[in-house]
Formats: sequence, C-alpha cells, structure tokens
Amino acid sequence: LEGALSGDVAEVGRQVRGQVEQTMEGLVERRRLPDKQTDPLGWAGTMNSLRQQAEETAMELIYGS
Repeated sequence: LEGALSGDVAEVGRQVRGQVEQTMEGLVERRRLPDKQTDPLGWAGTMNSLRQQAEETAMELIYGS
C-alpha cells in the first residue's frame, strides 16, 4: 500500500474530471446559453446547472445507478 492507493485515487479523480469536462462540452453545445455579457447571472446559473448534471452523470458511470 506504499502510495499505491493514493495513486489509484488520483487516477480515478483525473478520469472523473475528464468525464465531467467532456460531458460539459456536450451539454453546452446542445444548450442555448444566456449571453454572458448581458445576463451574467442567468449564464452562471445555467453553467452551474450543467456542471451539476455533468457531475451526476460521471458519478452514475462510476458507481452505477
């Protein structure tokens, strides 16, 4: 266990972050976002919602339904 578990956990973390970013890209492409300049709160709220969806998707892929 001399550091092996830590390395495995770090690798899973990198994979999850990659999955979240990939899912975010897909969600943003399919979604019409509010204009960041004219509606920054709407844009931030939408991005937060999409991030949450991407994180939930990644967790489902890792831990199952």
